[in-house]
Amino acid sequence: GSTGRWAGHNPASSWAAVLMVGMGLGLGVTGYLMANGGNEALKDVHELLANAFLATVVLHLGGLLVHALRHRDALAMSMVNGRKRGLAASTAPVSSRPWQGVAFLWLAGACMAYLLLNYQADTRTLQFLGRTLQLGETGETGAEAGEEASGLASSGEDEDD
Repeated sequence: GSTGRWAGHNPASSWAAVLMVGMGLGLGVTGYLMANGGNEALKDVHELLANAFLATVVLHLGGLLVHALRHRDALAMSMVNGRKRGLAASTAPVSSRPWQGVAFLWLAGACMAYLLLNYQADTRTLQFLGRTLQLGETGETGAEAGEEASGLASSGEDEDD
């Protein structure tokens, strides 16, 4: 409810950032553990983290919209260039780090390229550090998967006819 102005994140967006980093790390750890034979409880934790992460992102973007409408400032642009309008003269600006931004964008692009080159959509697998990770569920029950693997899948026709 306060109308205070901050050079950087306000308290709510700071908490959102901390939560998103923590949940991102948790998603990575639980995803890796699931790919190595995790149990149902681990899958539930992973799904909970994924849904909480999405909810946090939606709330964070909603807060950005509310802030922009309430204060009539270009908050989104200040995230890019580091300059925020309407701050008191005594408020020190947030320092700009353009090379760190470029490095982050390059790293994100490199990760995206790696995923695009190594993900097999037909089998929903990813080659990662010399291992094959199964991403998502195959949609088959154990019996169906076993039948297909052994070549015994039925086409619905009797072969003797």
